[in-house]
Amino acid sequence: MAAPQGLDCGGRWWCRGDEVEGLSELLSFQWAHETGPVSLQEAGLRLVLAIVLSAAVGIDRELKHKPLGLRTNMLVALGAASFSLMALQLVNELGDGPSSIQVDPIRVMEAIVGAIGFLGAAAIIQGRFELFGATTGASIWVVGGIGMACGFGFYALAVAVTVVGLFVLTVLGFLTGRKRPNPEDRQPGEQE
Repeated sequence: MAAPQGLDCGGRWWCRGDEVEGLSELLSFQWAHETGPVSLQEAGLRLVLAIVLSAAVGIDRELKHKPLGLRTNMLVALGAASFSLMALQLVNELGDGPSSIQVDPIRVMEAIVGAIGFLGAAAIIQGRFELFGATTGASIWVVGGIGMACGFGFYALAVAVTVVGLFVLTVLGFLTGRKRPNPEDRQPGEQE
């Protein structure tokens, strides 16, 4: 995955064709310190994009009368994006500070994922023979990922995840949306 000839990428990992070293560089968040703090306009753009992209998923959930609809999806993405922006700001503010201060944005990402997991779990209800809300729980987790991608400035990733998520929710949802037979509706002695 090398850069096209004549393209100056500033030595970024995705341009060098050096994926293993590049992944390490990406996860170290050194790039966040090198680029400097995020401007107020850029932060606003990232937050607005998180809201807009998550609204697309939220509208799907709202139209299907699911418990976690438009506003919930937008707030989850907004929260994830804002925590991601705060992590980047901490990298820039404290990155050159005393050696006793260690800034690790990965921990912020882990906390976001864990918190969204609790929210998604709350949407899932287990009945006697069926599980309800698993797709809604999974979609709220995806929306959190969209928010984090926006917050960290990975716009293409955020758009791609939104498009794929909407495909799964709409097209695949339509294809698999037929009603499954209820085990309680079977006649005595009838096989499954």
